[in-house]
Amino acid sequence: MAKKRQWILMLLAFLFAVCAVGAVSAWYADTVTVYAEKDDHGVDTGFFGAYRSEQNDSYEAVTGVAYDEDSETFVAQATLTGEYGDKVGSDFTVNGMDCQNFKNGYAQYYLLGGEYVIRYYGNRNIAQDGTVKFVEDAVYNEKIRSARIGENEGQAATIRNETGLIDSELRELFTVAMDRAVEAGFGLGVPCSPIKIWNGMIMMDFKLGDGRFSFGGGRYNMSFIVYNPDARKAYAVSNYAVQWVNDEVFSYGLPVSDIHTDGTFKLNSAEIEYAYMQEFEQGVLYTTKDGMLVAELGVGYDKESGSYVPQVAPSVPEQYGGRKYMRTEGNYTYINYEKGCVTAERNNEGYYTYTLHPGRNFSDSSTEPTLLPLEDLIRKSDLKFDTTVDYGMTEDALRELLYSEIQRYYDAGFFVGFLEDRFKPWNDIDAQQFIWGDSTADPFKEEGRRYVAALALNRETEELYLLRNEVLNVWQDNYAVLGFPTTNSTYYTEQGISVQEFDTGFIVTDGLQAYAITGESLESFLADFERVEVPTHGRDESSGYIAEGSTGNIGSSGGSDNTGLIIGISCAAGAVVIAAAVAAIILIRRRKKVK
Repeated sequence: MAKKRQWILMLLAFLFAVCAVGAVSAWYADTVTVYAEKDDHGVDTGFFGAYRSEQNDSYEAVTGVAYDEDSETFVAQATLTGEYGDKVGSDFTVNGMDCQNFKNGYAQYYLLGGEYVIRYYGNRNIAQDGTVKFVEDAVYNEKIRSARIGENEGQAATIRNETGLIDSELRELFTVAMDRAVEAGFGLGVPCSPIKIWNGMIMMDFKLGDGRFSFGGGRYNMSFIVYNPDARKAYAVSNYAVQWVNDEVFSYGLPVSDIHTDGTFKLNSAEIEYAYMQEFEQGVLYTTKDGMLVAELGVGYDKESGSYVPQVAPSVPEQYGGRKYMRTEGNYTYINYEKGCVTAERNNEGYYTYTLHPGRNFSDSSTEPTLLPLEDLIRKSDLKFDTTVDYGMTEDALRELLYSEIQRYYDAGFFVGFLEDRFKPWNDIDAQQFIWGDSTADPFKEEGRRYVAALALNRETEELYLLRNEVLNVWQDNYAVLGFPTTNSTYYTEQGISVQEFDTGFIVTDGLQAYAITGESLESFLADFERVEVPTHGRDESSGYIAEGSTGNIGSSGGSDNTGLIIGISCAAGAVVIAAAVAAIILIRRRKKVK
């Protein structure tokens, strides 16, 4: 036996298709030595090996198969995870499927079309009669109790400072959260991260459990335990991990409860029956009895009514900073942030429409916001430049020119927006981009980069020209043809249109739409143009605003098949309207089915 062992080539455990297995069987026929290793006491160790002797003394091996003595053929072999720890006992069959227990979970698998289908169940073991129970808490909490704090020393120091807890106390909060999840029937799986900071949250990742979220690679069937500093408590997010992590329009915030099972709650006094439900800072996620996932956004629990009611919970750009002040008058709530403010209007059904006012604040009694000092929004020293580019003037001169244009529009009551990156080449021009300002342009179609304006440099004239509103959207699609701007937008009273000129053409805004013209002089175009009469709804025609209602709606990720918050755009300067409508909830109900 010892002599044979020196020739054994170990087989790795990978899956084989039926055709491959058949080929292996024929290839090894009559010339294969099969070896099942046993320990010193004669007990089968589970290791299988095979080798084939060739005339030229070369040897080959095939992986992902095991030798079946009854059929004298090689058959596909399932490759099971080692994440659950050591195997517990031998495999056995339940309802036609093979089962293998591990220290902290079990695998159930069967052969389908020559390949194994494997399903893992974290933190549980299965008996031969098919009954399933959770493993001991000391087992599923073992890795949590020894978890590293922070992904690095900097994170560890931040976590300890923000929680005010020593490491053992913080780990205990996470083990208690795991215990509560198990009591509710959720196996989170095994930890696959330290207790870390991710997206500003103190949390821990788990995989191979009951969760349905996947980051890809080996991190799938994921859940999380998240620390809530206000409650000084940790909560598991498992059943709703997919929606909680992926939602791009509305942040649900931190969990404020564990997952509730099989119950009811009141929403605006209506009785809602759920299979699972969990509360978050900015709303409620629940699963109906027939398996549909529903998000109730912007609601919170009201103790007096014993019901969940809509709350003033606007989602504002991060550039607005922290909340400073809020007051309510009738159906209107006025909220100040460090660099912006919001008007929240409550409708008869209890839902809110939010109007964002960038760069502005309300006074103690005013319902109309006023611009904050420009120095509080953009300082001259904040302006940065791509220094690898020759703009035809010094950096100091360009900084002075750029800030003077920002100031000029600010003095006219137009806030260009918050700085986006730095002054640099963009679409064949040199420009400073601004986001979340008074412009209505949305050229990038990205959730965090909306309401865009740009001050573009014409190197020939050494002047800056403002691209904003629908003009910027049209130019973004035609910049290779139009080139750089040569004027700011000009209003022609007789025609009732605004025109901005470019190197090889111009863009017209006629009250209904904006469009590019090339190959024709502006003079001849103006001479032949017939005025389009459109309602202005009290707005300044000369600003080139398009008519009310013509912008439509923009969903969470573009296109016509969106889910999530419906965002209606107001074209009024200094106001962006975000409507958290009932329709958003219906859309999620239709599409987010739990499988």
